[in-house]
Amino acid sequence: MEELKPLRLLPNPRWYERIIACFIKLIGYIFGSFTLLTHFLRYGFGPNERSFQNNTLSYQEGKSTVYKCKDQPPDPCDMDGVITINQLIRRAGQLYSDKPCIGRRSLLGKITKRCSQTQKELVKYKLGDFVWKDYKTVISEIDKLAKNLLELGFDDQNKIALFCNTSPDWLVMALSLIWISSLFVTLYSTLSDESIVHSLNITEVVGVVVDERTLPRIQKLLDKVKCIKYIIVATYIEGVPQVKCVSVGDVKYFILKELIDKDSITDIQLKNPEPDSLAFIMFTSGSTDVPKGVMISHKNIITQFGLVEFMRSQVSDELSNMDHVYAAYLPSSHIFECVFELLIFGSGNAIGFCTPLTLFKGSPMLIQGYKGDLTSLRPTIMITVPLLLDRVKRGVMSKLRSQTRLKQLLFECFYEMKMKYRHYGIETPFIDQYVFRNLKSIFGGNLVIGVVGGASLSQDLEEFANICLGNFKQGYGLTETTSGVLLINYNYMKTGSCGSPLPFAEIKLGPWSYDGGHLYDFPTGEIMVSGDCLSLGYYKNEELTNKSFVRDKTTGKRWFYTGDIGTVLPDMTIRIIDRKKDIVKLTHGEYVSLVKIESIISECDLVEFVCVLPNEGMNCLVAFIVPQRSNTKNGWKKSLK
Repeated sequence: MEELKPLRLLPNPRWYERIIACFIKLIGYIFGSFTLLTHFLRYGFGPNERSFQNNTLSYQEGKSTVYKCKDQPPDPCDMDGVITINQLIRRAGQLYSDKPCIGRRSLLGKITKRCSQTQKELVKYKLGDFVWKDYKTVISEIDKLAKNLLELGFDDQNKIALFCNTSPDWLVMALSLIWISSLFVTLYSTLSDESIVHSLNITEVVGVVVDERTLPRIQKLLDKVKCIKYIIVATYIEGVPQVKCVSVGDVKYFILKELIDKDSITDIQLKNPEPDSLAFIMFTSGSTDVPKGVMISHKNIITQFGLVEFMRSQVSDELSNMDHVYAAYLPSSHIFECVFELLIFGSGNAIGFCTPLTLFKGSPMLIQGYKGDLTSLRPTIMITVPLLLDRVKRGVMSKLRSQTRLKQLLFECFYEMKMKYRHYGIETPFIDQYVFRNLKSIFGGNLVIGVVGGASLSQDLEEFANICLGNFKQGYGLTETTSGVLLINYNYMKTGSCGSPLPFAEIKLGPWSYDGGHLYDFPTGEIMVSGDCLSLGYYKNEELTNKSFVRDKTTGKRWFYTGDIGTVLPDMTIRIIDRKKDIVKLTHGEYVSLVKIESIISECDLVEFVCVLPNEGMNCLVAFIVPQRSNTKNGWKKSLK
């Protein structure tokens, strides 16, 4: 078991506060006896074994140990023989026609102000409740848009880039292109101009889908991307794009909503792609190098339905069969979000589209007094990233520190109590109901499971999220593996690992030259992944594909070298230690982990962002720090004193 680290709001409690704390804990444990009684009646005397079980099996393959899931991948027959995304769309329309599919909040009004410092216009919105379209309506929109795209000349010989923010338009456009077997290319809105030009030119797209925010960037780059003939403007928050769409030269402009609403007499001659056919090209973030175009096949996406079955197998029938609501707000151009939207759509559940800047009450783009997206939506499923959880934790801690010492003491005591119960696999419904209910309402109050990925999650933050905010489970995956390959079990209560392999993936640890000494007493090495989740490789980059995706000559399996260092813990779950390239050696011979140092520095309340940089030829590291605005003046003064 990992060492417990209680939350400390009062680092130096007074003598009488220590006595009060002991009394609170005594009363708490007395009331907690009801929890223990329920636990003993359900599981007997001893910890709940399900809370520490994992789904990992291991077997020897030559000299290597391969780790896989105990569960088998779902049989295509269980999904009515679906083996391509086209068939998935058709199946969703047939089975779930009357169920809610896509929702977004109604726009009640907006206020525009000019920032005195930057002179930029700041827009804040009045947003109402979610307005929903059922599957029948959405499938009809997909069909009409597909026909109009065919009339424009899009087919399986052309490509179109999606360079817009997460919205219903993004999903409908993507599904329409898949419907007519036309390839689409996804681009991060955070890419540099140079990376955007590279990505568009190498894929030779003939059209780009943008929204009001990304349109100016594309217009600025048109001289460098001669292949673009069409620009289609989608909506983000507002109903109709407030932009002028005038065709200039060879480039024609269209409004996506008009293409969806326009009737067409064109008949679609639907093609039946093979499972290994290319579905779309997803470019990586390009944060360290030129972005790579990862080729995702139909099989890659359908394989991910093993994740749905994996999650269903671990919850009660009531939770498994209920109608779920998913909060979509992360970039759809990221494989994490893209796959989950397709999984939720294919499972017949509802997708509520949110934005990062209207997610919570008091968000930057919300007028004061209006509910945040999550409060209005009340999702049962969501995915998130450590950065968002960290910001929520900072906000909670900031409010707690403004409370009386007695309230802070109460919070400390109940936090420690729940942490100890979790340590022994004991659920705490009374503490959840009467102590942490308001904190759980931050994410809508109805969350069944939240999956965390996209970056490393510290144990302290993971513990805080599961104690105070809801049931958040850490996973691991990459664009090249079509999202997740590891996920913690639903009932698993330990922290500090990414769980077991999912049913469609096998994991093994490759050789690694760095000796971590006593820190890594368990099997450690570079994580390698095999299975149907592996992408087809990198677009027009055969050299890098052959280097990263290696076929075992003995077994015939393809293995992807992730570049991440992992270790297998005694309970057979897998912990991600670091990126291979983020472990550096200083001049005096010491190995240091940049990510771990960043994680420690970021725990300071005065730090907003931190980036630790290795400085070649020095015996130390350099940290670039962006301080917290709210705490900067007073906080730094106190620290320096």
